[in-house]
Amino acid sequence: MKEIPGKTKYVNVVTDPMRDQFYNIAYLNFGDSNQIRAHIKDQINVDHHPLIIHQVEDLIVGFIKGQIYEFSIYNPSAMPPIKTAHIDWFYLHPDFQWMGIGTMLFQRFSEYAKLKQAQEITLYSESSESGKSFYDKNGFKSVGYNELMRKELRMGK
Repeated sequence: MKEIPGKTKYVNVVTDPMRDQFYNIAYLNFGDSNQIRAHIKDQINVDHHPLIIHQVEDLIVGFIKGQIYEFSIYNPSAMPPIKTAHIDWFYLHPDFQWMGIGTMLFQRFSEYAKLKQAQEITLYSESSESGKSFYDKNGFKSVGYNELMRKELRMGK
């Protein structure tokens, strides 16, 4: 088994240097705009939005930012309601892909979701075929609705 560089951790406090790295990631992927910077400032709030990062030295090379909903995004009218952990952002730097870091991030997010008693994890994907195979490998299935991917969680596993 290959060794994965760096470390994956839950973030309790977002420091200014970390926030700057998120701005840089957004700039490289989406361009510079005040709207994106404001969105990052609002969304990188660990009190309401779980954030799991992977760092190599002090560089954030990957992260998952999500939310916990008291209803299912996949099936909002389900009774009783299905608690959902939804992944808003998943990012992995291209130089660090295919090393197991993305899988580790998903595992840690799944642990968090189970801790919060979520019954499913959802995300929207506009991925390439290799991206879709990554999600499939991590237990997600396309539900055919605007590229919504869903993973059912089983407690205790």
